[in-house]
Amino acid sequence: MKKLAALALIISFLSSLTLTNCGSDSEVDPGVAPEIPPITTFVMDFDIISADDGGRLATKNNWGFSVLNVAFWNAAITLTFAVPVLSFAESFNHSPTFDPDIPGWVWEYDFGANYRARLQAVITTEAVEWEMFITNDGVFTDFNWYSGTSALDGLSGQWVLNRDPEDPAPFIQIDWNRSLTGESADIRYLNITPDSDDNGSFILFEVADMGDYNRFYDIYAKPQDNTIEIEWHSTNKNGRVKNFQHFEDEEYHCWDSMLDDIDCPS
Repeated sequence: MKKLAALALIISFLSSLTLTNCGSDSEVDPGVAPEIPPITTFVMDFDIISADDGGRLATKNNWGFSVLNVAFWNAAITLTFAVPVLSFAESFNHSPTFDPDIPGWVWEYDFGANYRARLQAVITTEAVEWEMFITNDGVFTDFNWYSGTSALDGLSGQWVLNRDPEDPAPFIQIDWNRSLTGESADIRYLNITPDSDDNGSFILFEVADMGDYNRFYDIYAKPQDNTIEIEWHSTNKNGRVKNFQHFEDEEYHCWDSMLDDIDCPS
């Protein structure tokens, strides 16, 4: 009888340890919420388009050719991703809460006229994983419009955007790098639409101080296998462009601070 009582006491003690350990294992230390990558990792700088204040265009062919090609991508992104861009920009105005069921951090907020966003971030040993779910009341609910990853140091990452709730196929992949000092950065929009002739087309934008220029675009059209290289200075407004299919040579074609065509400096 004493042996049975002792055995029951041991079982009871071990059960209490098990329950205690299970309780402690289920508790997740949230730590510190990750910082959302800057807006420049999502929205490309298209300032070259607004360099002209409405002046004459007759002698601005080199700058004009550059702008037309940059503007094509700007229009595609602006028209297609107005809602995702608004949702991302608004996220910086809100604080996250920790959801142990994910487990991860969640930013929830209203934006626009009838939209609601839920941005989720899960910190792993290798990166921060992001997902944005957007709801439009009465139209669609929790559409995963974009997702991505960012390095733990916040200096590189990727976003993948789906076209829209009616056509949820992958559309644009955004690859980005930046420096904490702001001295250099790059962002690339890559078309990843399945079964599209434009799959593989991209525009790459880079900020760097390299002599006479501090802004750079490379634009590649996959169907024509055509690359356009643009270099310009965001303050002085001078720049140059190279494209064999348009100019029929491998030379740079330049413009000055007034955006007028000039012979390129030797």
